[in-house]
Amino acid sequence: MRLHSYRPSYARVGTACIHRCSQGAYASASISDEHSQAEPRAADADVVYDSQDSGGGSPIVKNQFHYDADDLSDSELSSEPSDDDEAGISALIHLEAPEQAPAPPPSGFEAPQFREFDVHCNGFDEQLLSRTAKLRELSRELEPEPAVSAASASDKKPPLRKQVASSFKQKVPRAYLDMILAENSSRKFQDWYFMTENAQPAEIDPWATFLGAKKPKKQSLKELLKSLGVPSQHLSPQLQHITVDMYDTVNLLQPVHVMCKQLQRYYKCRGFAQSFICFILDRNVFNSPECTSAWCEDVYSRLDANHFTDTYLQLVAGDSYLLHLRVSRQIPEFHELLLEKLFPQHTYETLLGEFDRLLKAKEHQKLLYFTLFIYGTATMPFGDTAASQRLRDSVYGAGNDGNHVELVIIRSYINFFIKIV
Repeated sequence: MRLHSYRPSYARVGTACIHRCSQGAYASASISDEHSQAEPRAADADVVYDSQDSGGGSPIVKNQFHYDADDLSDSELSSEPSDDDEAGISALIHLEAPEQAPAPPPSGFEAPQFREFDVHCNGFDEQLLSRTAKLRELSRELEPEPAVSAASASDKKPPLRKQVASSFKQKVPRAYLDMILAENSSRKFQDWYFMTENAQPAEIDPWATFLGAKKPKKQSLKELLKSLGVPSQHLSPQLQHITVDMYDTVNLLQPVHVMCKQLQRYYKCRGFAQSFICFILDRNVFNSPECTSAWCEDVYSRLDANHFTDTYLQLVAGDSYLLHLRVSRQIPEFHELLLEKLFPQHTYETLLGEFDRLLKAKEHQKLLYFTLFIYGTATMPFGDTAASQRLRDSVYGAGNDGNHVELVIIRSYINFFIKIV
């Protein structure tokens, strides 16, 4: 059976497909429907069954197009598209995105407004520069001064820095000098120093001493003190008050036990009591374990007690409780006698009065040394006494002043002394 040949126009089909590319399914369906309506019998006859199907067979429909090459005209095979086709193709190729509308301005947005000013000679303010200068000067006066560090503050005190730096007998780091000047308020590095020069011990030939060929010349007390490093102003026969505002000069010193051994040989010399008091109150000597209280009491027992007491009271101020505490630790036998000389009435009411005076004057450092100085005596014994309770109430009544650590230490000491039985 011969199927009727179907000769479609390829030019028209191609144009339709280009114009309706988005509707391809619709175009294919139209062609199939047209073919089925034209030749229904041919479509029904051209059915092929699958021989491998066990069932009745699934028909496979073939749509074949038979055409003769002679039947196609030149106009139908023309490859030149028409004007309509070119318009359709260009429409598909040149797809233009739709123009987006500008976004609306955010809420609260205000467009800037410009104003015009008259800057001609008649409208310009001639005093503008002078007013600006006055405003700048006023701003400088109102600005707070920047905080000054401790190091820069110490640099602004050249006399003190120069004085302390010039007193050093050895080369010290700059950081050590800055640390000393920064702690000036607490007086941590200030104390009494008797030997401030480098020691110059006498050179003795050990072989000559062993053979006894030549005995070493005996020095005077003044020459001995000078060789130990005592400056000339401390060698004056006139008694001067011992001050605790000196700085350590970092000088070279002989061993403390050697100085003690050399000094005790001159206990019969005039002015020995003054030199002995100045020596044992020196901070470096007091902190040395080589200067023991046994050695100090041994030397003290060789001296006249009244002369020693009078000399001490002439050298040390009555309210210098740091030195009073120091000498009482070096010479415990002298503790009761010194307390009686400082407070003739020698009652706990007198001591409490001095305690209250120092507390009201906010001399907390002296108050701390005073508390340590009076405790352990017959007037202020350890334990839970009425005097201790009153001292504790007075300190607690002053409040918790966090800026003064001495008050916290005094409370701790009093509570500790009360618990001692």
